Formats: sequence, structure tokens, C-alpha cells
Amino acid sequence: MAQQVVAQLHGRPLDGQLVQAPLKPDSHWPADVIGVPVPVLDEAMERFWWDTGNYFLLAAASPPKRGEH
Repeated sequence: MAQQVVAQLHGRPLDGQLVQAPLKPDSHWPADVIGVPVPVLDEAMERFWWDTGNYFLLAAASPPKRGEH
């Protein structure tokens, strides 16, 4: 079973949401790419479906402070 950590998403439709993200092997950091389900609404066709939104860990990201996600 892969270990997971809580990560906060930044930008795009799920900005600020907390998600369970898999850890990198031998690390305490989330994986470089996290795929999460995002809702898609096509008003012209009156359809709704789920798609995958990819969030990337930026190399320049500053590590979270203690108590932050």
C-alpha cells in the first residue's frame, strides 16, 4: 500500500482544495504529478462529466512550514 500525504492544490479549478497525494519513493514530498478528478460542464451540450486534472510539483516550490499542507 502506497503511503499518502495531504497536499493543497494551487491554481486551476481546484485551487485551495486538500487532496491525498502519493509520496515520492524514499521521501516526505508528494509525487511530482498528481491526477485528480475535476468536474467538466458543457453548457452548450447540457452535459456533465468527470475528467482528470493534473497538478505538478514545481521545482521552485518552497517547502511548507510546520502545520501547513
